[in-house]
Amino acid sequence: MSWSTFTETYAPTAGPIRLGAWTASPGRHDLLECQATIATGDSIASLTATASGAIAALSDMLYRLGSGVEIIRLHQYPHSGGVATFLLCERDERRSWSMGSGPCGEESALGALIAAANRLS
Repeated sequence: MSWSTFTETYAPTAGPIRLGAWTASPGRHDLLECQATIATGDSIASLTATASGAIAALSDMLYRLGSGVEIIRLHQYPHSGGVATFLLCERDERRSWSMGSGPCGEESALGALIAAANRLS
């Protein structure tokens, strides 16, 4: 499988679920306060979530939009351009791997979670 085919399959950039703006700041009790703009089809939602980390916050937001997935496995690997995250996720008894890549673990994990939601939608 070529790299372009791999990324088109496991890290799709086009799909019904798209992450727009994302901000995160430290909250009380070691929690993270996150804000996101997420498009689902033709609808755009601005959401907030307070969670133990970015993945938990985005997961909560996706569930509220009806696009939640369960993370079964998570793997992160450093590479020359940053970090790659691989997720095995499940929705409605279907499982799929996804990938995200970014300059840091948080950004790559968010991309992988959006990719998983799209692959399982």
